[in-house]
Amino acid sequence: MAESRDLPRLTAHQDDQVVDYRPLSVLAVVALVLGVISLAALLSLSLVILPLAGVLLSLLALARIRWLDTELLGRVPAMIGLALSLFSLSASSADAWFTRQRVVDQAERYAQRWFAALVRGDMELAMQLHDLPPASPTPHGGNLPGHRHDHHGEPATPAQQYRQRPLVARLYGRGNIVHLGEPETLSAYRDGNHWMIGLRYPVKIEGSRSASFDATLLLRRRIGETGVRWRIDSAELDK
Repeated sequence: MAESRDLPRLTAHQDDQVVDYRPLSVLAVVALVLGVISLAALLSLSLVILPLAGVLLSLLALARIRWLDTELLGRVPAMIGLALSLFSLSASSADAWFTRQRVVDQAERYAQRWFAALVRGDMELAMQLHDLPPASPTPHGGNLPGHRHDHHGEPATPAQQYRQRPLVARLYGRGNIVHLGEPETLSAYRDGNHWMIGLRYPVKIEGSRSASFDATLLLRRRIGETGVRWRIDSAELDK
């Protein structure tokens, strides 16, 4: 007859350890990993979905651990994941806001240069800021409709055509009688390496022919091989 063998018996301390064993929450681990990955949102705002998902998963993990307090572990990794995700979300949002404000400030300075060139009668600089050098064709590919010739019957030059634009005609050469108010930012959005900024300026002209109106400018900023370049896409007179 085979000899019987006694199985090893657990001590009271070991028995307590077996009873107290609780598995680590998978959600807590995923939340921690996502919290670390969410730091990539600091490099690009398009990745802001990562910290958002990290916050959601961390909260779900903490709620589940609290509900199953005697069955699951993982509160610490879930809290770390939540902290990392919240930091990435707030830092990336703040960076996006400051970047937007910096670009809008650049657009306002560029627009003010254009206004200043117009009111002092510097047509060449105004056209260059509008990305329309006097020697180049107009954006319509030639003479503007309704303004094909000057008063002598000769074909109008690009500078003459440009001066016939409503807003340019109102401001050109007016000097110190033109006053600009604080601009209103109508739009500011980014498309790849391009920024599009819409600004509205209240304009007041003093003197015998006083007038008040709004001027709306659409400016574009692009980054190319030569660096950052601004241009005015449109400048319209709002009556």
